[in-house]
Amino acid sequence: MRYRADKETNSQPVYIIKDGAYVKSRSDEIMVGDLVKVTEDEMFAADLILLASSHDGGFCFIQTSSLDGEKNLKKRSRPKDLDKHLPNLCEPSRLAQIAEIVSEMPNAELYAYTGKMTFQQTQTVSLNATQLLLKGSKLKNTDWVVGFAIFTGDDSKLMMNSQKVRFKQSKMEVRMNSLVLYIILVQIVLCLIISIVGSFWYRNEDDRIKYLYFPFDVNVNGVIAFFSYFLLFNTLLPISLIVTLEIVKVIQSLYIMNDYQMYSQERMKFANVSSTSIVEELGQIDYIFSDKTGTLTRNVMEFKLLHVGGTLFGDPADLEPSVPSATTTVVPDHERHVTHADTKSGVEYSFNSIPLDKTLRNEIYTELNYPVVSSNGKIRLNFKTQRDLVLEFFKVLSLAHECVPETIKKEDGSKVTFYQGPSPDEVTLVDFAKYQGFDFRETSDVQIKLAVAPHIMQASGTQANGEITQYEVFRRMEFNSDRKRMSIIVRDPLDGHIKVFTKGADSIIKDRLDTKQIDVNMMQGIDHFLSKASMKGLRTLLMGMRVLDQSEYDAFTQEVAAAEKDIMNRERLLAGIYDRFERGLVLLGATAVEDRLQDNVPETINDLQDAGIKIWMLTGDKLETAENIGFSCKLLKNDMIVWKISNKAEVEDVCSVIKVQENQLLIKQEVKRGMLVEAGALNMILANMEYKKNFLKISKTCEAVICCRVSPSQKADVVRLIKQDDEEAVTLAIGDGANDVSMIMEAHIGVGLYGNEGMRAVQSGDFALTDFQHLWRLILVHGRWNYMRNAELILYFFYKNMVFTLPQFMFAYVSGYSGQTIYDDYYITCYNMVFTALPLLAKAILDQDVNANEKAMDIKPLLTKLYYVGQKSTIFNWTNYLIWIFTGTAHSLIIFILPYFAYSKTIMLNTGQGSDLWSFSITSFTSIIFIVNLKLMVQMKYFTTLNFVTIIILSLGIYYARAICTI
Repeated sequence: MRYRADKETNSQPVYIIKDGAYVKSRSDEIMVGDLVKVTEDEMFAADLILLASSHDGGFCFIQTSSLDGEKNLKKRSRPKDLDKHLPNLCEPSRLAQIAEIVSEMPNAELYAYTGKMTFQQTQTVSLNATQLLLKGSKLKNTDWVVGFAIFTGDDSKLMMNSQKVRFKQSKMEVRMNSLVLYIILVQIVLCLIISIVGSFWYRNEDDRIKYLYFPFDVNVNGVIAFFSYFLLFNTLLPISLIVTLEIVKVIQSLYIMNDYQMYSQERMKFANVSSTSIVEELGQIDYIFSDKTGTLTRNVMEFKLLHVGGTLFGDPADLEPSVPSATTTVVPDHERHVTHADTKSGVEYSFNSIPLDKTLRNEIYTELNYPVVSSNGKIRLNFKTQRDLVLEFFKVLSLAHECVPETIKKEDGSKVTFYQGPSPDEVTLVDFAKYQGFDFRETSDVQIKLAVAPHIMQASGTQANGEITQYEVFRRMEFNSDRKRMSIIVRDPLDGHIKVFTKGADSIIKDRLDTKQIDVNMMQGIDHFLSKASMKGLRTLLMGMRVLDQSEYDAFTQEVAAAEKDIMNRERLLAGIYDRFERGLVLLGATAVEDRLQDNVPETINDLQDAGIKIWMLTGDKLETAENIGFSCKLLKNDMIVWKISNKAEVEDVCSVIKVQENQLLIKQEVKRGMLVEAGALNMILANMEYKKNFLKISKTCEAVICCRVSPSQKADVVRLIKQDDEEAVTLAIGDGANDVSMIMEAHIGVGLYGNEGMRAVQSGDFALTDFQHLWRLILVHGRWNYMRNAELILYFFYKNMVFTLPQFMFAYVSGYSGQTIYDDYYITCYNMVFTALPLLAKAILDQDVNANEKAMDIKPLLTKLYYVGQKSTIFNWTNYLIWIFTGTAHSLIIFILPYFAYSKTIMLNTGQGSDLWSFSITSFTSIIFIVNLKLMVQMKYFTTLNFVTIIILSLGIYYARAICTI
């Protein structure tokens, strides 16, 4: 199947431009240097450099969900000034005659690329990731593009990022395999005993058994006996156990995938199982590592508050911290007044502020003297009123972003426009600006079109003629995880000035403010706002700006141009230029966006903790936000002692021997403990063996641990840290985004959530859920049941094989070690395949000790108390294994000895004829069938009609029907 899929993918039709004409070819025939045309909704078959598109500006939009899980559109642009050398971009084949491309070597970096394009050996244009169309991504909102194939086949970035799927095997299955090896050793020992004892018997009894013909000497007969009985004892090996167990696991997976209590009406999806081999591992979990955004929270953003010019707009109650308690619950959706919801973009809108509306309409006049001066002092702006500052603030929201508008036609013919962006946070801000009257319409490399509402234009004294305002765009400095900010340089058509609009994380923007232009009162108000918003768990951003003199801009462009010519060091040089340029900012205001908790998250976490599972939250948010979310979702509780580790001093304090001793004392006093660790402190801990050892001693005993500001690789490092320290612990990682994939793949069990960040986590996980709350039933119900069922299935399999095989061993002593079987070949063949297979199968898929369906809700609280059964391996362990083996041995002795002595001196017929081997064999085998089925019934906790049918009809019934037919 995989070969077929690969073949189908590699044979997709593509159009390659050769000699100025489009030639239809296969995707695996693309060569480096080919010019390839791709149309809308098609996937790129190779890594391409964008040369031309259907858009006038030479840009296009791509979706990279198959690469990084992100469904939001990303903008790509052709190389700068390419149109000067290719006036007619509809005929890019001319490029082959006038230019050459020098590229970096193939590598796995998805978001980095360095190259250059040289025209007629004179002028060079630099190439970077903004022109790269990655293989596996899809063309969107663009009719067609033409690209230059730069990497193909295994050299493409998609293929170089491909990882082999790691085979996951449950702890129970690993232990079962070791038990099989012990059984093989037992089989060898039994054969050696028979071989040795038989050899002595042949030697000592040779004169008395002259009627037996031995073609070989005693030693050779002993070897023959060894191998004869090795074949006869093959029923001791549970060969059919592997097949039965796999069938059972598939059926158990189907139960999970069709559980209506794990069905999402919102997404119209059931749970999904990608790896059936570890379904019982769900009942043995010790640690859960969870992402926050989109996993514990909904990843549906809602704009809450903005703070501009010392004034808070929005509901002040949204800043008041909720007191975490046992009764903390999420406000139901039907009680919230949502005026607009865009599930595709992950945005909800319910903002309402009369003061803001009146300010925009100029119905409230508040004087405000707020100057903005260029660095050289030649340009000076002055916001005289609160409204002037608010209008400038909305320019930042509607211009400084990477969103693109997407228009779709509804069935009634009307058009609906929504925004696509790198993250729901960014879309939320643009969407908020739109509903306040600043409608972002269109973007390109050189301009942005913005429509301002008529009532705002009229209030500004401008004639509202419905025309769109065009902002000339000079340069964008995009957001990334290192910069944590985004900037854009535009010319404002309203005043003609060149402006830099910047938004980013509060810690980043604060460090870049012009100290000479800081308004102390406004800064204090912003700090207070940020503090309360963080405690509330809101996501905050700061907005700033600076105004440029033409000479300042010219100097910046010259620096950038020089850096772009240095192919090897371009990215580093540009980063340094941007870092220096994005300073001297003037603060405009701040925003707060809420990402609400998913349904029943607090209750789910509380129950999982009660079940003895340690829960770690790994998030990229700052410590204050992570702490507040921890309390609101009941991961952290009021009665907990919470240790915070943010800097070196706190690392030395918490990760010390004294703190370890204090922790042991708190454990004895049954005091609950939690821990908050920042990424920087985590790096210090992992780099020092002493810190790491003490950290593990404390953190592993804590009920909850939160790691904040961590990167995707650090998430995987944390999971690996626990796995390496405790090889017996079973870990589960759950997340919804591409940044959670490394964590999901590292854990013993990976769970992906269907969310707004693409399908990458779902595709990488062993299980897929629609909501975090479904983890409760997956673990506490299905996981626990599957552990109990599969553990007893394995133990019972060893037992019934022991009962069936040991009589053969005992019969060797009364059959002259001849290798004679006690049972007919038919019974040997059908024992595991027919007589004992279906009853065991029915028990393994239906057995349950607690009914956890909706009609027995009063039983649900008890499930958390019973989860220890799998965690502590109370069923599948060495003690129980030996008990089952001892029981099987005892039953086999009874089954052999009683019929043997009963028939040894018994007269069967009135002619005086005694019993024969057949009579003894039938009696012994009948006893086996009865005993193993009776033992199975004793072990059952839940009887159904199917259990009755499989035991009485399909096991005993078939056996007796066969026996009667042979009489």
